[in-house]
This record gives sequence, structure tokens and C-alpha cells, in this order.
Amino acid sequence: MRVISFTSIAAFTSHDSAGLGGAPTPISEVITDVLRRANADNSSQRIYTQILDARAAESVESLRPGPSTPLSGVPVAIKDNIDVEGTPTSCGRRLALGPAIASAAIVARLESLGAIIIGKTNLDEAALGASGRNPRFGRCGNPRFAECLSGGSSSGSTAAVASGHVLLGVGTDTLGSVRIPAAFCGIAGFKPSHGRLPMLGVAPLFPRFDSVGLLAATVADVAHVARLLLGDDASHARSLSAAYRVAVLDDAALAGVATEVARGHRHCVALLQESLELTGGAAPAIDWTATARAAFWEVAHDFAEQSAGRTPGYHALDDIEGELRGLLSRAAGRPAAQLAAGRALLEESVAKLEHCLRHADALLTPTCPQSAPRIEEDPAQNIAAFTAPANVAGLPAVAWTQRLGAESTVSLQLIGRFGEDIRLLELASQVQRILDRCSAIEPPSA
Repeated sequence: MRVISFTSIAAFTSHDSAGLGGAPTPISEVITDVLRRANADNSSQRIYTQILDARAAESVESLRPGPSTPLSGVPVAIKDNIDVEGTPTSCGRRLALGPAIASAAIVARLESLGAIIIGKTNLDEAALGASGRNPRFGRCGNPRFAECLSGGSSSGSTAAVASGHVLLGVGTDTLGSVRIPAAFCGIAGFKPSHGRLPMLGVAPLFPRFDSVGLLAATVADVAHVARLLLGDDASHARSLSAAYRVAVLDDAALAGVATEVARGHRHCVALLQESLELTGGAAPAIDWTATARAAFWEVAHDFAEQSAGRTPGYHALDDIEGELRGLLSRAAGRPAAQLAAGRALLEESVAKLEHCLRHADALLTPTCPQSAPRIEEDPAQNIAAFTAPANVAGLPAVAWTQRLGAESTVSLQLIGRFGEDIRLLELASQVQRILDRCSAIEPPSA
């Protein structure tokens, strides 16, 4: 029995680990199969830094008989900058601390709901990158598009979902590190409003932007888990009756986007025009690329200061390797005037984004300005153009891969209002359903 045979997390739990159309399969057999495939794939795909065979088996044994917990037996993969009790947390770096004395709050919560942690996953070194390459653990493979990069930094958690090993991946998102690999690997990724999911036990990168994020095959699966972890928004009752209003980007904002991505995005907007109100105020006149670059240098400069030993509790720079070491050296020498100008731009962009969302429930964008690059290539320098602003503003954002026909897909993102996480996920599900009904219509060729 393969986990991927289940249509959703809800189907998995409601069938009590039953195979579709067959007799129930014990959770122990499900997890045994998951671990077997994870170990077999990891030698070539480098999805995991550690596969927790013994711990997962113990967790299965500890599941209590009787009424199932909401995520009973659901296999989950955890990014290796999040503590799991009894295992080291590497953060993708050469030097790792000893075993964690306690699990991160998000891990403890998932396990209390019945989830089974099967492994710690690969990531860009120090969770600062978007390629999925790691000098210590190797390049994380892309299970959906083998010739392409997996993206990062939550590459392993994304790949674990895309490969069908797990139904839920947990990552972190500072500038788009959940949504970018979700786009590259063809799944869904969700960054909640800042602070909505606990960061206790998660290695910080830049706390002002950091967030725990969720990865699953579909928006519906993300929403299912988000409701368990977040509860319903205060706006939930309103969302059932009020019409959604969605703002869309103008052509100027799509100027730096790859042709096929821009074409797919415009096609989605055209299909939605007749089904949703897409006139929820003007899209913000943000310089998306400049905003993302300013946010990146803010994060990199701060991390360079930490890694140089100026912040207690952090490793020195000499445990960082490869491209990241050179990048942090450049960030450490970033002129103060450029950093100040970047911070001013961030404040301006946040104000424009928040003003847009006073008139619209959400803003629709491409997730990334390019499709997944090939293995020998690097992500575009503006890869976080549409993801980073949500982190800067602390707003919820969800990304998913939308099929537009037999061979065409595009990854879409919705950015929502602060605190209205569940409402945003409901809207994303509605948008996806509308576009699915139109999936037989191919986008124009040019």
C-alpha cells in the first residue's frame, strides 16, 4: 500500500488507514512501507538528513486504541532546523549540536494529534537559499521534475510530500522557503500570519520574517491541518456569506516574469474574471524585485553578524561552507546607507500591500517569476519577488500548482489579510475549484 494512493489527509484518517476500495491497512504497515520507500529513495534523492525508523515505530506502538486522533497515523516530515527530541538539529550546517532535549512546539502539537514523524529533511545550508543544494547532505532531488531543482530552503520537506512518502511536510519560510519549493515541485505550501504557529524549538534565521510553514499535495490538505493547528478565524462566519474580492497584478508587475509563467498567470486571471470579483482595489504599485532583494540583504546581513560571533549562541562563520560563506562575507560588508535605504523601501512596500488589502480579501500573484530551473542552473535572482513581501508584512500566503490543461501548469499565490488565515485558504480552495472546472481550456500559445 502506498501513501500516495490516498486522495487526501481527510481520506487517510477517515478510512483509518484503509486502502481505497480495499480492506483496512494497519498503521504499522503503512509506516513500515513509508520508511522502506524513504530509505530506498534517499540514497539518490537526498531528501532526508535523518530517517527516524526506530522513533516512528515507537510512535506507532504508542498510538492508543479507540477513537482516532485527528491526524492518527499520518506520516509527517520535519525540516532539519526544527527540533525533534532525541535527534540532532543540523540546520544543514557542518557542525550540529547534540540531540535536542525536547521537540519543537509544532512537532509536539502534531504528535499530540496522532501524526508520525518519519524523518528530518534536507535544506539549504542555514535555511538561507532557494536551490535545494547543500554542501554537507547533497542536492535534494525533485520527485516531480527530475531534471529540475527542488527549490529551497524547505527542499526536503517538499520533496517528501511530492514523492508520496508523507502526507504533510513541515518547513520554515523566511523569504518564501516553503512556497518556492512547493512551486518547483508541484505541490501546495502555506505560510501563516506571523506568529500564528509557534516558533519555540525552531532555529531562528531572522525572527521578524520567520514562520513555520505547511506543505501538502493540495490546498485542501493544507487547510485541513491549518484548521487543527489554528482553529477558525474570527472572520470565519463572515467568510461563509460575504463575497470574496481579489486584487490582481498589472502588466508592469509581470515585466520581470518568465514568458510562460506570465502567460499562465494571465490565463488564470482571465478564467476567474467571470466567476470572482477580481476588482478588489488596485494592486499595490510595489517594486517586487527590489523589495525582495532589500529583504534578502536585511536577512543576510543580520545572519552574517550572528555567524561572525557577535550574537551569543550562534556558531562562528567557519562552520559555513561553499556559496553561502561568500554571500555572508559580502553581506557583512554591506554599506549602512544601502541597508537603511532597503529598510525604507520595505516599510513603503508593506504600507502599499496593507492598503491594497483594505479593499481586497487577497492579492493573486504568480508564486515565482520562473518555473523550476534545471539542475545545472541557478534560481533567478528575483526568485523571491512575490513571496518575500508577505514575510516582510507578516501576512498569510498560500501557493499551489494549478493545472491549466493536459500539459500546462502554473504555480499561483494568494496573499491575505493578517489573521485571516483560514479565510485565505478557503478562498484559495475556491479559486482552485473554479480553475479546475476550466482545465480543459489551454492557455494561448503567445
